[in-house]
Amino acid sequence: MKANKFFQVAIDGPVAAGKGTAAKQVAQELGYLYVDTGAMYRAACLLFLEAGLEINPENQDQLVAALEQADFDLHNVTDEAGNFYTRVRLDGRDITTRIREQDVDLNVSKTAALPRIREKLVAKQQKLAQTHHVVMEGRDIGSKVLPEATLKVFLTASLEVRARRRHEQLAKSNPQLTLEEVTRQIQERDYNDSHRATDPLTVAQDAVVFDTSGMTIPETVADLLRLVRERIAQVN
Repeated sequence: MKANKFFQVAIDGPVAAGKGTAAKQVAQELGYLYVDTGAMYRAACLLFLEAGLEINPENQDQLVAALEQADFDLHNVTDEAGNFYTRVRLDGRDITTRIREQDVDLNVSKTAALPRIREKLVAKQQKLAQTHHVVMEGRDIGSKVLPEATLKVFLTASLEVRARRRHEQLAKSNPQLTLEEVTRQIQERDYNDSHRATDPLTVAQDAVVFDTSGMTIPETVADLLRLVRERIAQVN
């Protein structure tokens, strides 16, 4: 690596495109820090929901105050079964599973659209990338958080594929949830993420675009690792 230069892999894409699973496996293989920025927004969203705070632009003073007082802890762990993931704690409580539930799903876009909340969390994300080799995934990593990232990737998939993936995940805890409802939720989430005024979901100009609709996770990970290693060779 170049002196004082950390390798930054920025992976963006819409919900259920496979970016989280792929990013974790790439980071684990490379020995890089995996940063799930979506988990940060989900943790903030859960904080606001549990505090009974209105998540809207007019209430940002109160939301920022709550965020500044909260103790967030995100770190990579490998469990006894060899699963690699980000454990998220809020004031010492493990919320890793809780932030993936439906009430957070339905409100996280509103949280992520708030400029002052984004400002606070983006600063945390950029600080991590200044001190570690990272694989960072989210919706604005290549365009906003790490605009100088060494490699930018945009993972996407068809609405039908993404809805099926998300339904399979959510149905474990909510068996009454229909595929049609999940499809509607994803369409709404896509619209909100792409049309928010602050740092919308977009394909960075220099990003490599992957459509994972017909790809398995191992195939996606293999292609990403090939890209990363080619870029490492280029910058050395």
